[in-house]
Amino acid sequence: AAAHSHLIVTSYDATQFPLLPSESKFDRVLCDVMCSGDGTLRKSMDMWPRWNVFQGAELHNTQIRVLLRGMMLCKKGGIVVYSTCSLNPVEDEAVVSECLLQAKGAFRLMDPTSLVPGLVAAPGLDDWSLLTKDLKARLHTMEEAQVFAETSASSGISYRATMFPNKARLQEQNIHYTRRVLPHLQDTGGFFVAVMECLEEYSAPTATTSSKKSETFKSVSPALQKEVRGALGLPEFLPTDQLLVRNETAREQKIYFANKAVCEILPKLGPRVVHVGSKVFESYMKYRNDKLRFCSDGVGVLIPRLPSSFVVEIGPEMLLQLSQSKLEESLLPPLPPHHSFVFKCNMAIVGAVYIAAERACPCQISAKVAEWQVALTKLTIGQPLVECNEEAAADTDRVGGDKNTD
Repeated sequence: AAAHSHLIVTSYDATQFPLLPSESKFDRVLCDVMCSGDGTLRKSMDMWPRWNVFQGAELHNTQIRVLLRGMMLCKKGGIVVYSTCSLNPVEDEAVVSECLLQAKGAFRLMDPTSLVPGLVAAPGLDDWSLLTKDLKARLHTMEEAQVFAETSASSGISYRATMFPNKARLQEQNIHYTRRVLPHLQDTGGFFVAVMECLEEYSAPTATTSSKKSETFKSVSPALQKEVRGALGLPEFLPTDQLLVRNETAREQKIYFANKAVCEILPKLGPRVVHVGSKVFESYMKYRNDKLRFCSDGVGVLIPRLPSSFVVEIGPEMLLQLSQSKLEESLLPPLPPHHSFVFKCNMAIVGAVYIAAERACPCQISAKVAEWQVALTKLTIGQPLVECNEEAAADTDRVGGDKNTD
């Protein structure tokens, strides 16, 4: 859960992601773009009747726009990765080459061999052609495409010069550093990847940074900070300046915790922020910010910041009981006086797991135990993940026996 404190989820069109000032640009940008998906034809049988030779060309311009936007968001010294699950050079090498050309030396292709040791892949292409709609001819240059479009009743597509190879330029750009993961090389699907290093920050001449501030999430007010501390009995040193909320007067309050980098960049991301950080507190009474409890989704991120009195260690057997029903307080180790607190349980494989707990009623304790935590608990104590119903199994045996007798 602690890892989520650095997370921001947005719902932007990738070609319109807000541009950021230099100090807020990213070290790493992944552009895993929409594509024809022809590299997955080996496993996605439903794609065969839908696939055609023009799908890649129809996406070509959008792919360029996505990659250019990703390059604009990368800081100097950072890395941009462009990838598709297509082996069509119009979606792959042609896109990378055009974006490198527009970036005017701000980026260079990197040889990914040392980054992914053992990867079996073919180098990028520096020559290709486009098939016509009737699959009877190949077009090697834009000039040929123009002639074909003029003489054909229906060319089926609007050709662009950027779709065709410029061999000299491709070789100068070291297009062979891109990688084509071919299915037959190591029994996989088809995949293309290009790794680019940012030598200088790049921005298009008409590009401007976003002036719209994010109103989806905002820092909690001093008044709400006080309510949070009072409701949960939290110490003053808890960094409440890193708590975020959608609406302080929400019917069912949810409060999130994010790291400082997230809090700094959040106002610059505009209005389409969907999720931020880890959900750490939630209300258990409607419209009551003074009735809060810990939330299991993100309570792990608070553990280093909470006094030890808030955390109670229990065994996996007891956690399994809590996942099934409330427990009498007398059956548990000594608990803190607070309404809400945290159980810690050491698990096989993953180590410590933290679960939000509360006093459901006098002398009874409840905890929100997720299904994955239940599964880990069963693995830790050696219980089967799926319990077999003996009576149902016996019925199955009898039915099977009757069939054999007949």
